[in-house]
Amino acid sequence: MMNKALRCFVCVVWIGVSVPVVSADAQLPKAGARETPSCRSGTTFKPLSLAEAVVVAMSEHPQVLIAELELKKANTQVLAAVTPFLPTASVSMQGERFVTQNPSTQTTSVGSSVVGGQRSQYSSYASLNANWNLFNGGKDLAGYRSAKAGVQASENDLVRQTNETLSTVLIAYNDLFKAQTALLHQAEMSELLRGVLQRTEKRYGEGVDNHIALSQEKVTFAKSEQGLFQVCQTLFDKSAVLARSLGLRLPAGHVFRLETPIPEVEQMNLNDDELDLIVQDDPGVKAAKERVTMARHKLEQTRASFYPTVAMTGRYDWLGQDPNSVDAAIGSTSANSYRFGVVLQQPLGPFTSEYAAVETAHADVLKTEALYRQALIDAETRLRTVLNAKTQTELSAKSSQLQTAQTRLTFQQTSQLFKDGYADLDAVSKAQISLSKEQEATDELLSDAKLAAWNAYLVLRPGEFAAALLGINHQVLTDMGNPPELLSEHSNKVFR
Repeated sequence: MMNKALRCFVCVVWIGVSVPVVSADAQLPKAGARETPSCRSGTTFKPLSLAEAVVVAMSEHPQVLIAELELKKANTQVLAAVTPFLPTASVSMQGERFVTQNPSTQTTSVGSSVVGGQRSQYSSYASLNANWNLFNGGKDLAGYRSAKAGVQASENDLVRQTNETLSTVLIAYNDLFKAQTALLHQAEMSELLRGVLQRTEKRYGEGVDNHIALSQEKVTFAKSEQGLFQVCQTLFDKSAVLARSLGLRLPAGHVFRLETPIPEVEQMNLNDDELDLIVQDDPGVKAAKERVTMARHKLEQTRASFYPTVAMTGRYDWLGQDPNSVDAAIGSTSANSYRFGVVLQQPLGPFTSEYAAVETAHADVLKTEALYRQALIDAETRLRTVLNAKTQTELSAKSSQLQTAQTRLTFQQTSQLFKDGYADLDAVSKAQISLSKEQEATDELLSDAKLAAWNAYLVLRPGEFAAALLGINHQVLTDMGNPPELLSEHSNKVFR
């Protein structure tokens, strides 16, 4: 509470020092005067463009990085799924020494091992083995197809996560810019109300106005100062929200300063016949569909455990023996045998674990199908919601523009009456305050209309949304290898 009171006091002091006083015999107030006010002393402003925000979000946001790593993992799963199709080979070598406990017995060898004899014996054995899985019930093929579907699902998840992150950045950027605009309007209104209050105090001192009129103007001015403090607090809060949407850490006392609003985006016409195609093209829907394919292939994998397997085997052995040393035994090694074979194996049971695996995989298929249906419903709902919001915001913006034009006409007429001597300066100031309020509402609605157009673009063209945002400022994005100034100046100090 003490910190808030201190910040409010600083705001009031700054307004009292920096805002010029409008005296009773001052000139006509100028409509549309704009100077960026400050809310707190010691505040560090960081300029940020939308192009920089997009680059930072795509390179720094944890959720985007996680989605990229998941795609990398999915690609390694494909590599692992290819391995069972390849033949395997191995080499084994063995050296032994036999020390007899019965010297009267003749030397006896079984295979490559000396098991009896009159003297110490050394033996060596080497074997080259090859194995090629020809058929295992379709398990390997199903695993490969499941891994490929996993890559497709991860790619769509990356597109979806990137779009969601950039959409959040757009919303936070637009909210912060509206807060900056509201601060300008609120500072202008406080300046005008201060002039009205001072003129009322002057008339009260001259005996023209009564104490009630003076008290009303004081209350109005106090509410305006309170509104200025609230807008300042909103500015800091929205800046923190924008930093969080970028995946950055914004220290206390640092605020983003936005120079430009979000840009216009291409307007698109939509036919009713295209609605289903748009829903099917949604990245979330496509990812859910690929996961259904994954689950079905995994079910095929588990069912393959009941089928026979066919494999080709080969082995080449070398055997050597010598009574002196292992080196001599290795030196006397010679080819011993070649072995080739085809192995057919059919499991006969029990199949309790295999049956449990099949039932689990079947349940996963049903689960992914339900999630796919839910993704379709969500995509259809989001499409209708976004298009309705776009229409409503556009209509509201047009209506607000008409009201602003009418209010501006009233202000111009009041200004003319002031020049003709039929209205005082207070009436002009109040007319300008009304115009400022209407203009603020119109600016917010126009910003919301542009944001709604971007949301519609996201839904209608999800695959092009990120590219459209990346193309808003080609000068900033000509070299993606160089990070924006926002990161390069403060790496590991301010924003990390």
